Amino acid sequence: MIILRRADMSDKDIARFWTKVDKSCDCWTWQAGTNSQGYGKMRLRGKIVLAHRLAYALAYGECPAGLQTDHICHNTLCVNPAHLHLVTNQQNSENRVARKGSKSGIRGVCWDTARNKWRVYVEVKGKHYYGGRYNDIHEAEQAAIELRNKLMTNNILDRGKA
Repeated sequence: MIILRRADMSDKDIARFWTKVDKSCDCWTWQAGTNSQGYGKMRLRGKIVLAHRLAYALAYGECPAGLQTDHICHNTLCVNPAHLHLVTNQQNSENRVARKGSKSGIRGVCWDTARNKWRVYVEVKGKHYYGGRYNDIHEAEQAAIELRNKLMTNNILDRGKA
């Protein structure tokens, strides 16, 4: 991963970057090319850089190697520096939204067909933590939030909900 610094960018590079951004909403949306994961990308000095990392570097300074630029808004095309912060890989994993295909639509809650109840589980560092079974989906959601807040150090999605 490239370490991005404001000093490494020309005024022309910066102007070209901002012409590719729609600032009409709270999320400043990248309007140019994307990579296979849906993140904005731009060629800078012969290398492909991620648009959100470039936005972070322009606003706050260096994006060091070893840290990831996390979208607080969970919009991979957002380049609003106010929606970005640096995190470790583990912290970024804790902030991810529910997996696609969740039938409950709630992170960490799934239907246990064998027992006809909602089951709560939380995954941290590849390990699954069981949070119980519930008749009511809202109780299961609350239990999942409480378990994530107990186990995760950077769980910004759930802080204040428990």
